[in-house]
Amino acid sequence: MASTPDLNPLGYFLWRYLKGKIYNTKPRNLNDLRQQIINEFKIMPREFCKNAVLSFYNRLAHCQTAKGRQFEYLL
Repeated sequence: MASTPDLNPLGYFLWRYLKGKIYNTKPRNLNDLRQQIINEFKIMPREFCKNAVLSFYNRLAHCQTAKGRQFEYLL
């Protein structure tokens, strides 16, 4: 995860999504977990990825506007 707390929501959001998909069937080992993550990324809807990236850029813009200070209240 990024060390900037204001940018972490994207990482948490993505991991929550993947975790919900992957742990429906418990991975047998580390290689199985890795393959399941890769498979989920391959079938992830394009619109889902687009929205996640746009959200990240929106947060970056607010971070710049706030000059690195807290900006959550702007969202």
